[in-house]
Amino acid sequence: LDTIIDSCTTLGSNNAYIPGPLIVVLTPDHAQLLHRDGWNKDKIREHIHAQANHPVPMVRNRGLVPVRPESFANRHPMPVTREPKDIEIVVAGGRGGHSAVILPWALHSESIVEPVVLPDGRVAKSIEDFKVK
Repeated sequence: LDTIIDSCTTLGSNNAYIPGPLIVVLTPDHAQLLHRDGWNKDKIREHIHAQANHPVPMVRNRGLVPVRPESFANRHPMPVTREPKDIEIVVAGGRGGHSAVILPWALHSESIVEPVVLPDGRVAKSIEDFKVK
């Protein structure tokens, strides 16, 4: 998770200056390793929220619009998310060690995550659901 946290805290992202949502995309291999070691999505969210932050002097008065929620005025260090539920975690992709972090695109953007519904009305749970039988 250290590499994921490092990716969340790049100074080139909007989250460095304005805490908000992000999406963590884990490969099936990484998800399996984390599950084996006792992690679940809630524990991962809590850990990333607690660890992904910047020292306030590093981000004060920076960014396109240096505005932060009032509740963050005296926060140190400055978290990149407002709360753990800002972190959406999905498992996607193929085998291998290339998980990713998707940071927000604009100021105060919110992610919208909706299930993929198959033509028969079922919610897709796996890529296997898309295979023609």
